[in-house]
Amino acid sequence: TPGSFYCECNPGYRLNMDGKTCSPIDACADGRHGCQHQCVSVRGSYSCRCRPGYYLSQNKRSCIMIDYCSFGNHSCQHECVSIPNGHYCRCRSGFTLQPDSKSCRATDLCNGVDHGCEFKCVSTDGSYHCVCPEGQQLQADGKACSKCGAGHVDLVMVIDGSKSVRPQNFELVKQFVNRIVDLLEVSPHGTRVGLVQYSSRVRTEFPL
Repeated sequence: TPGSFYCECNPGYRLNMDGKTCSPIDACADGRHGCQHQCVSVRGSYSCRCRPGYYLSQNKRSCIMIDYCSFGNHSCQHECVSIPNGHYCRCRSGFTLQPDSKSCRATDLCNGVDHGCEFKCVSTDGSYHCVCPEGQQLQADGKACSKCGAGHVDLVMVIDGSKSVRPQNFELVKQFVNRIVDLLEVSPHGTRVGLVQYSSRVRTEFPL
């Protein structure tokens, strides 16, 4: 003005209290920028910026997490879960993530493999085995079951016939022998059974 002057600042700056110097205008300071993550002042204006692991959406304000699983190189056997700056693998229910952090193994292997057990499958740590019901035995294939008497065996039973065994107890011994024989398929070309009784002397009651 005539006989005087005043200072002005360039766009994006404001005049300080000294009336001479200028400071950048912080367009983010009033809190009306609407940025979801970070607001960056730029010469009287502002722009929004996202934290690492996110990208700016089309509205230039909100942020969307990067889906690292969508890149297709995660190698997860079951499921891939995206997180900021990366991803991790997750197994379906009933499975456990292995040390390689990618592959999965059934927690109960009997439910996760075709075990082929005829009667029942029992899971152990990292493995499984087949079992048979009482009175049957597991066959050589580790899966099938058969009656204990189905195989050909030679069985000799030795019983105590001395006076130290009371008559009622000796009767129990005979009942036990009968039950064992009843479980077996006794024949000349199959299972053969012999019985030896001892007291003061040894006597073969019947040979094989």
